[in-house]
Amino acid sequence: VGSAPAASVREAVLEVCRDCLPKLCEMPDKAVRWMERIASCLVWYQVDGPPLPSSAYSSLPSPEERSAMRRVEEWDEAYRSLETMLRQGLLPTYAIASDRFTVVVCGEGAGPWTSSRTGSPQHPTKSSPCAVLFPSQDELRTMLQENHVPFEVALIQASAEAPAPQAPPP
Repeated sequence: VGSAPAASVREAVLEVCRDCLPKLCEMPDKAVRWMERIASCLVWYQVDGPPLPSSAYSSLPSPEERSAMRRVEEWDEAYRSLETMLRQGLLPTYAIASDRFTVVVCGEGAGPWTSSRTGSPQHPTKSSPCAVLFPSQDELRTMLQENHVPFEVALIQASAEAPAPQAPPP
């Protein structure tokens, strides 16, 4: 691989390995092949959703309003399809990102997570996926509660290596 972009990608892979997997750096070609295999499994699609149509429709919506409603219905169907694929095990995870928050939905194959209530490991399944919403905002949590959607708030644990906070000197 002799091109400049390929060389910079190779250097980026080796930098990740130096930081996270130092043993893999002993075999740089293997590290690059390993990262290529991981990258081949990743897919990213980014499409802007439709603007929400006005809720103040007359009894007969205009062609533009009908078109806007149809686009919203298509996006709703697309999200429902992602959920169906997740529950069928065809998709381990997907993310929905907006300007204000991101939701990552994890199904079977996405790996375990630890419950903040019980401390026990949990595994998302086809029938019981897990969603991570961040940043968590009061209004979103209130909306979830009002709609009877169960959720947990992650606990932030201080590192055991971090020094305890000290009181300021008198």
